[in-house]
Amino acid sequence: MPITVATEGSESVATECFSDHPHADIILRSSDSREFRVPRIYIIDSSPVLATQIQVPSTDTSNPSTSSAAIRTDTARASLPVYHLPERGDVLSSLLSYVIISMTPSLPPTIEKIFELLSVAQKYEMVLVLAHIRDHISRQNPPLIRKSTAFHAYSLAQKYGLRQEALLAAQRTLNLPLTIESLESTAKLDIMPSPFLYELWRYHTRVQQFLEDDLVAFITSGTAARINVRCRELDHCDVPVWLGDYIDSIARSPALFDLSEFHMTLTRHIMPSDPRVSDYCQSCASIESKTIDTFWTALKGVVQSSMEDAEANFVLGGERQRRSSTKSKVSPPECLHTSGADIILRSSDLVDFRVHKSTLSISSPFFSDMFSLPQPPLGLDEVVDSLPVVQLSECAEVLLGLITILYPIPTVIPDSYDKSLDLLAASQKYDMPTVQSTIRSEMRSRNLTTPTGALAFRAYAIASNHGLIPEMEAAARLTLEYPMSFEFIGEHLAVFGGFALRDLVRYRKRCRDSLTSCLESLLDSRLPPSDIWVGCPNTNQSHLAGWLLSLHLKSLKVAFTRPLPRPSSFATEYLAALQGHINRYDCSFCSKVHIMHGETYREQVETKLAKALDEVRFNPESTQDAIEPPSSD
Repeated sequence: MPITVATEGSESVATECFSDHPHADIILRSSDSREFRVPRIYIIDSSPVLATQIQVPSTDTSNPSTSSAAIRTDTARASLPVYHLPERGDVLSSLLSYVIISMTPSLPPTIEKIFELLSVAQKYEMVLVLAHIRDHISRQNPPLIRKSTAFHAYSLAQKYGLRQEALLAAQRTLNLPLTIESLESTAKLDIMPSPFLYELWRYHTRVQQFLEDDLVAFITSGTAARINVRCRELDHCDVPVWLGDYIDSIARSPALFDLSEFHMTLTRHIMPSDPRVSDYCQSCASIESKTIDTFWTALKGVVQSSMEDAEANFVLGGERQRRSSTKSKVSPPECLHTSGADIILRSSDLVDFRVHKSTLSISSPFFSDMFSLPQPPLGLDEVVDSLPVVQLSECAEVLLGLITILYPIPTVIPDSYDKSLDLLAASQKYDMPTVQSTIRSEMRSRNLTTPTGALAFRAYAIASNHGLIPEMEAAARLTLEYPMSFEFIGEHLAVFGGFALRDLVRYRKRCRDSLTSCLESLLDSRLPPSDIWVGCPNTNQSHLAGWLLSLHLKSLKVAFTRPLPRPSSFATEYLAALQGHINRYDCSFCSKVHIMHGETYREQVETKLAKALDEVRFNPESTQDAIEPPSSD
């Protein structure tokens, strides 16, 4: 990032000064106006980025910007040029303590400020400083990145683009549960933006897959397959008990184990060393101790190799998605009359659309305001056939949809839900309400508004990224019928941005709470409005309709075991329970009354559940610019 240079007299004097260095010949000024008088040579030697920008000031007085009048003379020494850096003073103070030899290096007090310091050193390509800081961190006790801080450290490392620290923190999370429920219950979703979480889930999945494959081969054909103990007293060979337990542990929780902890527990599976134990065998215990050492050495090699394979594919969140600059195959429709066109809209994939300013201005206040402003002189690359070119961020397929809606030609709406939302977002961005209505109508007619399965989560994520509130709420409602887990959502997690995943988790929880409360309240209601006591003329007895209590219990069970009890799924469960209950009645009168009351009850309860769900608003929470530590680990 470029730094700005000024002179000492161009701004007010800084309120706080860095310790003077006897050979200081420049001043670095932080974003909060702290001044650091340092020798230029230290900065040049430590950072090639800063070296190219910190130049010796010119002595040519004919240039006002470099004349002595523009440089305030320090009372204690000659005039010093002032260079403005975008970092805060506390960050620069810590950074310079690693740059200037005579100073004692000091780490900031918090993990976030330490990672910010690393990111600044990385930005300015201070290789030796980075190594020094990391060495300082590695000698901390307790370690900076450990199990209790792993998720927070991972989020911060991703935020600051520190691959080495992000990977180390990701490794520390391998022994911690990584489910949406566990992250929400411990407030981890508040510090974990969705793109970072997606990369962590991918890393866990890759490590698990690599280790599963390699450990299966290791156990079936490698060292483990040859492990057995020959008992001298009984003259037979047995597979050690600890090996069987280890194989079972892999089956229960594949690969996500702590090798150091596992090594410490291996000896617990050796036969008891107490001679008073009936099945004690000194020979077997001695052989198994040696066998464990052999097994442990081989196991470490397999795990290390597998981890290196997984780490080679580890990326920082945000590195994955790159826009393509290749030319699109989409072209303007032949029926689009370009005669009289006075402007060219260029898509992100380099397709030019010749259109009329008047048409755009009528449909979009955004373009109307843009065209009414004075325009600067155009460069050669901004003019085609004497027409000005406006570069837009949308792809050709999206621009084609917008233009065909604006002009009296056949409308071309993308067939995919993703692109349709891109088109809708563009119409919202350019303030085209009429176009938005047309797009939504077309999406409904093409049944593009009700994605199913994991695609419902993808639809929600895309709508969230574009800020399309109606589509976001509708898609969030659609996800209620499906389980919310990393395994179910799968690669669609890559589409989630910001804190969209956290907002969806909390919306689903509010829906669950609302529906559960509704079901519980029905026990005290008078549904159906007629008397629920049934008097049977054949037996001259009155009894409580059995299906009512049975159905309530079943419904409450569904509420707590299903992803979410939507009214439609409740009706299905209800009818099955009702029919099963009616089949147990021999009396035709009772069966008839139960059916009548049951249908009334079903309709009214379904209406109540739907109303309870409608009352739950989505209300996404505001995203956080800073990643704050959780209240507890």
